[in-house]
Amino acid sequence: IDAKGKQGEALPVTFLKVFNEHLGYYADNPRISELERDMDRQNKYQLFKDEFQKAHGSSWESTRHRSDFIENDIVKAIAASGHMPEDAARNWYRTIHEPFTITVEQFANIVKDYIATKEKGHHVVFMVDEVGQYIGENPELMLNLQTITEQFGSRCQGQAWMIVTSQQNIDDIMQVKGD
Repeated sequence: IDAKGKQGEALPVTFLKVFNEHLGYYADNPRISELERDMDRQNKYQLFKDEFQKAHGSSWESTRHRSDFIENDIVKAIAASGHMPEDAARNWYRTIHEPFTITVEQFANIVKDYIATKEKGHHVVFMVDEVGQYIGENPELMLNLQTITEQFGSRCQGQAWMIVTSQQNIDDIMQVKGD
């Protein structure tokens, strides 16, 4: 988990990065990946990528990490795809570096919505290695982990699972600072 998340980062943000990466969305900027997810939901993502290729001369996937330098091409492609008008696309673009937060419930709903698009019996499994070192002595991160697991159970009806490993006993991790 340490390879994907920043120390102290809320677990839903870290998990969303990994999930976005798995789905082919841009994991390093959640605002961009949310745009990609929304366009995908509306069946406009491929059209956006085609329009971006025309405007910029290279693929979206190979260029999106340079979003700071290609504003006009991004905005034109969003508008040309019919996802939103150009002025709205420019307004959206101005928000891509604003702080991003996501609640556990929002993350669980994203996973639930994804599962709903798949065939019956499809499951999603998050495998988290060395969660104890990542959580350390932060009770908020332990609560995040517990809440994600509970939300998967209630919202995803057993189709989303979490498997964690830790060199420490899980009981020891839960004894955060004597709590």
